[in-house]
Amino acid sequence: MVQNMDRIPGMKTKLFNRLASAERNWEDIKGNEGIIAGRNARKRLYEGKVNREEQRERKLEEMITQTAQRSALHAINLEKLLKRKWNEDKDSYFILSNLKTQKQTRRINDLCFNRYIV
Repeated sequence: MVQNMDRIPGMKTKLFNRLASAERNWEDIKGNEGIIAGRNARKRLYEGKVNREEQRERKLEEMITQTAQRSALHAINLEKLLKRKWNEDKDSYFILSNLKTQKQTRRINDLCFNRYIV
């Protein structure tokens, strides 16, 4: 076959064109498979994160209810310690950075530290 390519240059170019197109098709297929695999990996990571958060919340609720059976005051204190505060969320920095006046800051601090909740 190689000896025939020297004698027939058209066959040589045709073969190289076919090889080049097959390589491009192979790269396209592998690229698409990589994109799909990346998307699935991101989805699995997100679902795992959500599952871990839900499991953590369930464990906290279970711990609080077990503590509540012994003492209500201990359960309330434990809930205050373990529950996520509003300023731990992802948009809290934006909210805190947009406070302009001392009155707004004081109001947020009062809400954060439950000063007026009996």
